Amino acid sequence: MSRATVTVIVTAFNEEKYIGRCLESLLDQDFGDMEVLVIDDGSTDRTPDIIRRYVQMNPNKIRLIVFPKNLGSGNARNIGALNANGEVIVFLDADMSFPRDFISKLVSPILDGSCIATCYEYEVIANIENPWVKVQGQKIRGFLGADFTWAIRAIKKQIFIQNGGYDARYGYFDDA
Repeated sequence: MSRATVTVIVTAFNEEKYIGRCLESLLDQDFGDMEVLVIDDGSTDRTPDIIRRYVQMNPNKIRLIVFPKNLGSGNARNIGALNANGEVIVFLDADMSFPRDFISKLVSPILDGSCIATCYEYEVIANIENPWVKVQGQKIRGFLGADFTWAIRAIKKQIFIQNGGYDARYGYFDDA
């Protein structure tokens, strides 16, 4: 795989219901100069098999790293960053899907030098069974009076690495 400008790191743990939709929405992005690196964090369901099919169909676009056991999302993101080819890294979860211009809008301020990291105003999360989606999403909207995610979604790889990555001790909100 050649060096891409952007590496999209998708972390997955037992996401067989959602990973296909996530990867389809990433393959449909209007931003072409990117690779997708999926980190399977020790899934015990069919998630790795589904991802492998996508890798076989898109070997120049998607890579897969499989952990033998669950190490947590912070560790998965950090390993993804260390293995990223892009100068900008984007962190996403496997239960998300995105509009066609998601990556373009997310990374353009970084690529044009306006900033070193970005968040996004609106995200579609398929796994509505996750209580954090409902509770925390409402709290942040009420507090800030605006709709946007609390998670850092894109950052210059060099800055991320220099600052030590995510603190893997945190289970939830390690990306906030």
